[in-house]
Amino acid sequence: GLNKLNYDLILSGKALFTDRKPYFEASAGIDNIGFGKFRPFRVDYVHSITSGRSYGAFVVGINFGF
Repeated sequence: GLNKLNYDLILSGKALFTDRKPYFEASAGIDNIGFGKFRPFRVDYVHSITSGRSYGAFVVGINFGF
């Protein structure tokens, strides 16, 4: 379905190790959302884990094309 709509699937993982607390983050998103040639939007779900706590959030982005 993503190919027919011309969307892009984006997967990401990050980690930061310090002396105090490690931080991990994983995200999955869809880019190139819009209609016709106007496709500036991106939606991601980001899940982070630090110090035994777990958080999740949706992030919406707009590409202005500069």
